[in-house]
Parts: sequence; C-alpha cells; structure tokens
Amino acid sequence: MKRSIFRRGAGFLLASFLILQPFLTASVPDTIRVLAIRVEFQEDTDETTTGNGKFDLSQSDDPFQIDPPPHNRLYFEDHLLFLKNYYWKVSRGRLLVLGEVFPREIDAAYQLPQKMAAYNPNTTPDEINRGLANLFRDALLAAAEDPEIDFRRYQSVIVFHAGVGKDVDLGFDATPQDIPSLFITRQFLQQYLEADGVPVKDGVVIYDGIILPETESQDGYQLALNGILVANFASQLGWLDLFNPKTHRSGIGRFGLMDAGLFNGDGLLPALPSAWTRIQAGWETAYTVYHAQDEELQLHWVLSNREPRVYRFPINEREYFLVENRYAGEMNLDSLQYVMAQSRESLPNMKEVLLTYFPDAVTFSVRGVLIDVDNPDRGLPGSGILIWHIDENVIAAKRAENRINDDDRHRGVDLEEADGSQDIGQVFDFFSAGAGSEIGTVLDLWYEGNPAPVFKNEFSPNTFPNSRSYYNRANSHIKLSHFSRPDSVMTFRARLDIYQSRFPLQLDGQLLGRPLSIKMADITDAPGEEILILTDRNRLVLLENPEDATHPLQPIVYESSGEVISPPAVMTAPDGQRIVVLALREGRILLLRVVNGLLQLQTGVSIGDSVWTFPVVDDRFDRNGDARVDRIFVGTASGRIWKIQADGQTQAIFDIGEPVVHLLISDENRLWAVGRTGRVYLNGEEAFSLPANAHLPAGNVPLAATADGQFILLEQPDEKAAIETVYPVFSPPSQFYDENYQLHFALGSDNRLLAVSGNLAMKTNFPVTLYRPYKPAPLRFQPLIGVLSAEDGPGIVVVDEAGVLDAFDFQGERLAAFPLSVGDSIATTPALGDFDGDGDVELVAITRNARVYAWDLTGAVDPESRGTYWMQEYANPYNQNRLEPVTVNQVAVVRDVELLPAERAYCWPNPNQEDFTIIRYWLAEPATVSIRVYDLAGELVDAFTGPGNGGVDNEVRWDLADIQSGVYFARIQAKSARREAVQIIKIAVVK
Repeated sequence: MKRSIFRRGAGFLLASFLILQPFLTASVPDTIRVLAIRVEFQEDTDETTTGNGKFDLSQSDDPFQIDPPPHNRLYFEDHLLFLKNYYWKVSRGRLLVLGEVFPREIDAAYQLPQKMAAYNPNTTPDEINRGLANLFRDALLAAAEDPEIDFRRYQSVIVFHAGVGKDVDLGFDATPQDIPSLFITRQFLQQYLEADGVPVKDGVVIYDGIILPETESQDGYQLALNGILVANFASQLGWLDLFNPKTHRSGIGRFGLMDAGLFNGDGLLPALPSAWTRIQAGWETAYTVYHAQDEELQLHWVLSNREPRVYRFPINEREYFLVENRYAGEMNLDSLQYVMAQSRESLPNMKEVLLTYFPDAVTFSVRGVLIDVDNPDRGLPGSGILIWHIDENVIAAKRAENRINDDDRHRGVDLEEADGSQDIGQVFDFFSAGAGSEIGTVLDLWYEGNPAPVFKNEFSPNTFPNSRSYYNRANSHIKLSHFSRPDSVMTFRARLDIYQSRFPLQLDGQLLGRPLSIKMADITDAPGEEILILTDRNRLVLLENPEDATHPLQPIVYESSGEVISPPAVMTAPDGQRIVVLALREGRILLLRVVNGLLQLQTGVSIGDSVWTFPVVDDRFDRNGDARVDRIFVGTASGRIWKIQADGQTQAIFDIGEPVVHLLISDENRLWAVGRTGRVYLNGEEAFSLPANAHLPAGNVPLAATADGQFILLEQPDEKAAIETVYPVFSPPSQFYDENYQLHFALGSDNRLLAVSGNLAMKTNFPVTLYRPYKPAPLRFQPLIGVLSAEDGPGIVVVDEAGVLDAFDFQGERLAAFPLSVGDSIATTPALGDFDGDGDVELVAITRNARVYAWDLTGAVDPESRGTYWMQEYANPYNQNRLEPVTVNQVAVVRDVELLPAERAYCWPNPNQEDFTIIRYWLAEPATVSIRVYDLAGELVDAFTGPGNGGVDNEVRWDLADIQSGVYFARIQAKSARREAVQIIKIAVVK
C-alpha cells in the first residue's frame, strides 16, 4: 500500500494559485494580533463530508485523545496559545503573536449560508478554489455583523470552520468534499472572487488569511491542529514552502516546519524551521567559513542561547551549505512509541507518549490541548547535524511562485541525506526497502555511529552524498568530517583550503563600476604580484597582499578623467621600477606608479590622436641596435601606430591609413596591425584581409580564428585546416607549448575547449567538453595556461562566463581541483599569478558584481619560465598577446622509431557525423604522404595527398559528399628522405 500523510495546502491547490506576498519584512513589528473567527455550515447529512457541518461540542472521556472536544472558544484559544509560544521560541523573543477568538460566547459560531459541500464541489481545481474563496468571503462577512469585532486591531485573520480538514491522505478518501486548509493570498482572491480583497466594515479590506478546520483527526487517525496552524501562519509571515507543489511530495521531509515536519509527533510537535528559513526570517545568523584547516568546530543546538548555531560554507557566490545541529532529546519519541506498542494491540498516540515519558517537557491545558513544549524538535526522527545545500539562483527564479523545491533533482533548499540515498520525496511500496524513508529518517542526520551502509562520517567532494556544486559538479573543496555523537552541542572538523587568504573579496561595484579586465603583475615592493582591475567608470583598482597577515586588503583606486581602453599594461622603467600604463581614448598615455600606498600619475603623454587599441609593451621591436628597453605601442583612429618611451618621447612608426583596432608584435621584426576594415598589415604594409567574423590574432606564430571555425595563420594565410568550420570559435586564441615543446593554440568553442597544433591539426584527446549532458556554453574568454597542479603539471583553464572555471591537462584530462564555480557571471578573462609571493599559483577571477575570487592552487610559478605560459588576458602584463619563443625539440632520427606508427593513424569521427571525416596520422620525420581509399571490393574510390610534417600529428579532410554509405579502407603511405611506411585504416561512412 502507498501512503502519504502529507498534503498541506490541499496539494493541487497550491500549484494553481499560490503567489506569495510576504507579510513579514526586516522591519516587522514585534507584535502580530490575530483575529480568529469560528464558522459553521448549514447542517447536513452528506456522507461526502465529515460531521454534520457543526462544531463538535461533546465531552471526551479519553485522557490521551488528541485535541478532544468540546471544540468551543476555549479550545481554539488553547491552540492560539501554542502558536504564540512556538513563535516566541523560534524568534528568540522577537515576535509576539496575540490571538483573540470570536464569537465571544463559549459555544457560539457564525453561520455560513451554505452547506459544507457547496464550498468544495470536488470537481476541477478552479471550481474548488472558487469555493474556498467564497467560504473565506462568507466567513468574514458573517463576522463583520458582530459589533464586538474591530478589524482595525488585527494584522492576521484565521477562519476556523466546523469539520475536518482535507489535508491528510490516508489512502481511500471517503469524504472528498471536506475543506482543504490553506493560506489565502491577495492574488487568490483577485482570481477567484474577481475582487481585490473582502471589504468588511469601518473601511477595512481583508486581503489575505488562513482557512483551518476544527480538527485534523478522522477515521480513527488522531492528528493535532497545532502543526497545520503554525505552518499556515508561517505562510502568512512570507515563509516559502519547501515541499514540491507539483507532485505534492516532500522536499525536506520531517526536518522543517515548511514541509512534512508540521505533522511531527502526530501534529502536536511541528518541527523547528530549517536553518535557511530561520535566516531568511532574520532570526538566525550563520557563521561563514571560507578558510579551515581541519579545525574542530563546535555547533550548538537550535534553541541554545549560545552560538554558533549555524555554519555557512560557500561553494560560490550564490550556492552554499548550511550546517546546523538539530537536537530531539536523549530519547526518541518514535522509539518510545514502538516500545509502548509492544504490550498492546494498538499503537499509542504521541500525546500518550509525551505524558508518559516527558510530563515535565510539555504543557497541556485543562481541555487536553498541547499549549507548550520545551523543544518542538522532540518530534524529529533523531538528533544530529543537518547539512543543507542552498542554491540562491533557484530560489530567486522560483520565489515569486513559491515553488523553490519543485525540481527533485535541483532544489533551492535541499537536504544532504547522510545515508547517501535520496529518499525524501520518493514514493515506495509498503514492501520496498525504502518504505518509510520518504519523509526522512534518523539515517539522514550526520553523527558518529550512523549505521547507514555508505556512511563514512565525512562529507566531501568524493563522498556520497558529496559537496560538489550543482553546476557542472564544480569542486567546492569543502570537507566536513568527524561528526560527534548526537548531543545539544556537537563538533565536527572542517577543511576548506582552496581560497587564497582574504578571498573572496567584495568590491563596491556601485562606486567603482563594472569590471572590464583583470591583470596581475609585480608592481610594488610587497611580496607577490598585485591584482589590477579596470572598470567601466575608468577606475583602476590595485589589490596588494598585506605583509602583515592580520591586516585586511585595502584596494588602491586611481580614477581617470578620460575613457581608459581595456586592459591596462605594465612596463619597466629604466630605473627598474614598474609602471602601470593607461591608454586614454582621447589620445593620452598615462604612466602611474605606486607611491606611499597610492597610485600616482608620474607622466602623461599626449599623441594628439584618438587611441583605438589597448597598449602593448615590448622591448624587442624597432630598437635599432639599442638596448632592450620597454616601449609602449598603440594604434589610433588616423591609422598611425605610435611608439612611446618611458621618458615621454613619442614617434609614429607606421601609418596604415585606416583606424587601427589591434596590434600584435610577434617578434623583433614583425608588427602586425589589423584595421577597422579587417585588412591585415605587416610593418605598415597591407598583407591580406581577415573575414568580418574573425577574432583578433594572437601568438608569436600568429593565428586568427573566425566565429564559424576557420583558422588563419597570418604568415601562411592560404593554409587550410582539416577541421575547418567543424567547430564554432568564440574566443581569441592563446598559445602553449606541450610536453614535447610543440606549439599549440587553445580556443574556446561551444561547450568545448579546442587545442590545435601549429600546423592546425587537432591535438590528441581534444576537443574536451565542459558540460555533460551538453548545454549551450559559448566560451568567449581566452584560455589560460600555467602550472596549475604540483601533481599534474601544466594545464589549460577555460571559462564559461556563466560562472564555471574548468581546467584540463595537455592530454585532455580534467584536473582534480576543477571545475570551480563562482555562482555569478564572470566579468572578464581571469588571471594566473603569485599573489602572496609563496611560489604557488593563484587563479583570480572577478564577477559582474565585483566579487574577486582567488583560488590557491598547488602549481608553481617559475619566474624563469613564466614567459612561456599564457597566464592572463593577452598572455602577460605587457599585453603582448604572444609567448616568448622556446627551443623546439627536434625529432631525433632513430631507426627504432617508426615513421608512421599504426596506433597513431586513425580516422575521426568514425563513423562520420556530417559529410566529411578527418584522417589523422603522426610522422616521426618529414615525409611525402599519399592516401588512397578503397571500398570492400577493392575498387579505388578516392586518392589525395596529405601534409607531411615531422614530429607532429597531421590531418587531412576527406569529403564524403559523393561517397556512398559503407565500409572503406584508407591506405596511408609516407616516404621520407630515407625510408617509407604504410598503414591501412578502416573508415565507416553513414548517410
């Protein structure tokens, strides 16, 4: 048998109407006055409803009956007293709820004009909702006739009606026209009454309120009114539901008031709100942990007067874990109930369990209604630590419709179930192994001794469950372990060491502006490299690592009077001091130094022409035999290319006759310029034209790529790549030397990182994919290359501007520390450098909201080799957009090295996916290559030549437009100056 006891808010009704308008804000008053009115229906004998439409005023002789009659005014006052006591505890004395019940007569009730069934026709959701709106209106209008009620005194209205609530699913529903309990919103009344609220009297209009029954007990199943009263009042306070409104299944189980926890202890003991809910209400403060080295942290239980009661471990800007200690007491109610049941035929209810074992912990009124309990969490299935996974992106997107937990695979507030099984919200048959776990068990709590089979007393990126992000399973590097035995004070160990000290750092984006670029360079005398951030308000922000570890980061800000072209550059002055170079659109070049902790203008140079390019600093080009001294190069609107020296001397060295949009000095003899028309100029002379959709070229062997996937080597513009137009390209290229010192280019595609060799062949094991399953992700930022890991060596960092940073080694394997997540849009290309001067590399990124992240990686920064790594936008602090040349290993001519190894000759993709495929092979030395393709009958189908570069992979594209489906054999023959080799590969063609 399938059974769910959770149906708060009438199930389907919530999905159809509930758009929340928060009642409470940060400025909520200390006191909320509640008007409670009792209403009866016209008497009936209808078997589709419970009772006869009138309140039960009989007398009970069962001392353990939950919410016994008579259900008169005093009975409802008792429940309002529980409401008051509950919120006084939860709010820590910040909220006082005072209720009054009308009519004043003990047994009286206001009379509704209809029978109960008229208010729930049990037809369509819209008709049921309309009936509920009518009930709410009729109840208020009936109460408005009472001269004793002054509606102006109250901030909340509760309608208590005769009968049982349609709120609990016990299987077969014999009374389908009972009235569901729910919080009525203003939008609900607008939709179903076609009126903006209910006018009562004295000019008062009621815009929202709560509908509740006299009891929740029925068919021999006893359930208290306390839970659903407290939970619906929470909705009026503006608290969000944490169950799934689409499926009506649980979202966080018994561990929170805003889900199945409202029915804990047979509804007598509604659970305390989750840590997230309490924080949202302003009644709890979380202690945020960015750095931890296996420290033991102490955690007090929710109602303790001591702190901390909640820890917050950020994954990124919008995603984090909340950790709290939920204490149910030394003895568990569920276990005690089971013990008592052993000596009788029926299961005792929780009222009897409480009075038997905890008479001093509970207070019942003389009428038998629970009005207070020392700890509402006594109804939990056990004690221990709860770990909540919070995603503010989901919450922000779904808050208005109150459906933040409507996706069981990605909830806004999710419980990390310690037993490793995602049972909460599932549906299990009675005989299934998971039966009973749908709303949570003691195994979901974290504590020493948890008997769950997969429980390791650790929560980390590689456990089950794990501490990874929802977004591409980004590695949070959060490890929580050594959870203690359950108690009112618990301990655990925490490790979070991926962030550089003092980061993340929030800058004042309102004041400084939106980030445009981020650079790293050693500018001051302080250890390590400084971070330079340029914003769209022409402010340059410098972040310097304080020598005193106790001092906070103090941004140094320079404000330019003119528009600064992004990014700035850095140069070395003749005296050895480092200078920051700003190029202003108006035609001025500013040289800044850090003096006495401030960025100060040293020199301002005017060239009398509007600058169009970012500044490039180079010490090799056009030195005419002089010593290597840094010079600044910029292009202008008139077409001139200017050289500026640190002493302020200027010279126009070329004039291309059109606005210059890009400069690239590839070596000491070549200065490439791209004009606004796409024409490419070498040392001032026109060479050729780039397509209109080309990204800016880069590299000491310059490459440009187009958005549709063309690759153009500036020194060999007619050279074609076999992968031409196979993959779109969204980023400018960056360069790297692989493990064999062979030159390659890295480029961002759609959800892919491309790596192509200097002869435009795809590198082995590339492209690599960021997101699986696929999702659109145009990777627009230049990839970065550096030594990222002490264990894995160099790697390539690729960035999705949506907020994920990933990294792969040169074999295409993801590095263990990645992916990383910031949870917000990344504003610009990140940077690699040594911020603190400890020799390790830091990866620095900044979001659009001006939050700076710095991850402390294990890779090393070697000053001697850093020129061979592409560590920031345009390669280095000088904006050279190229690497320093290195000596490329020549392939040794050794007789035992095969000319054409079989394992490195193949076709990809195989079978084809479009109307071409690519034949790939590696050659030990330069050779002439011919390729002949045969069908299964041995007939020659095609013949062509291929590239013959030695020591690298070669690729040739085979056009399949005129080739039929089938299996083919390609004979690859290579002839070098001294030997030859043949390999045969099989190719499948599918059309």
